[in-house]
Amino acid sequence: MSSEPVVDVVPEYEAPASELLSRSLLDLDRDPPPPVSWLIEGLIPEHELVLLFGKPFGGKSLKALQTGLHAAAGLTFLPLPDGTGGFRIARPLRVLYVDEEMGLPLLWKRIRLMRSGRDEFNASEVLERFRVVSRQGLRVDDAERLDLLRREISLFPGGAADLVFFDTLRRIHMSEEKSSDLMAKVMATIIALGEEFGCATMPIHHSKKGLPQDDDEDWREAARGSGDLVAASQGVIGMLKTGDCLFTARADTKAAGEIAPFPLLLDEQTLLFRRQTDEERFTSRDAQHEAAVKEAQGELCRALEKLRRGGSEKYPASWTTWRDKATGNVTTLAQARDRLITIDPDTGRDPVIVEIKRTGKGGGKAYVFAEDVEKSLFGSRTRSEDAPA
Repeated sequence: MSSEPVVDVVPEYEAPASELLSRSLLDLDRDPPPPVSWLIEGLIPEHELVLLFGKPFGGKSLKALQTGLHAAAGLTFLPLPDGTGGFRIARPLRVLYVDEEMGLPLLWKRIRLMRSGRDEFNASEVLERFRVVSRQGLRVDDAERLDLLRREISLFPGGAADLVFFDTLRRIHMSEEKSSDLMAKVMATIIALGEEFGCATMPIHHSKKGLPQDDDEDWREAARGSGDLVAASQGVIGMLKTGDCLFTARADTKAAGEIAPFPLLLDEQTLLFRRQTDEERFTSRDAQHEAAVKEAQGELCRALEKLRRGGSEKYPASWTTWRDKATGNVTTLAQARDRLITIDPDTGRDPVIVEIKRTGKGGGKAYVFAEDVEKSLFGSRTRSEDAPA
């Protein structure tokens, strides 16, 4: 028994009224697209979205404001210590800073301090090119508030803004950050603003943790929320606070690739960042390491005290038990332990903790507070004396 065909006549193809969106490689060979154009060379492409992220109080807003002031003045951003290199800005830019977090008093205070650090920031034409809007409830997921934002960008004196900062991304939408679908829409709206007005956009975002120091970890994954935040961005910039006034910045753009991490020093008087010299970098690295070891010494003392209070089952403590009770980098903890069991070369102070040898099953070394040895709780004050098994 035959059945009727689902389609017995194939409709004749009709060419679309408009040209195809696609182009052949031959077409591109004959008429290639223009090269990537940069607002800030190697850092922010024209008309694109670049995400700046870092931990709270990690220098993100300060870096964004400094970037904006340099952009408005047309000054190279973060040159090397010898004055060369840095991120070149081809022309003065019209900058809009959308602040939905700090509030105008704090925002204005920071800008005034930064202006005190460079005379060029005080030129009237520079001040005219940098505009701020603070805590006006501008949003990208609300039609009415989005129209207000579009108005601020488009009616910028002298033409639409060239560079728009959003401080912070969390404050310009009400969507769930972990939702891939919702965040894709938020990012698409910001990208559409850039395409509509020909401006680059820089949302400022919090990270879920500090930038990883391990080369095996991808620092870009530290951004909080959905992976679409990074995936939708043409560039990402990460900020990490490494010490008092010390920071490390990392950057990666799809157009130029990843930039080697560069250390920054914050001037507390002007709130301006500058790149560290090699000497400053080595000195600060030593200072950071020293501070980390001292912090680890305190952590180890607190951990051993907890073990002591827990009774004789785990005290005196093996290094593994003691170390696992503390938190911190394993290498740094080991260095802190060695200092605690050694006479202080500067003060001649006796060790706080004594390393002794355990007897019984397993043997090995154990650690006990020096004062407990003095009380004859665990034998004499030498590494070779026995401790209870």
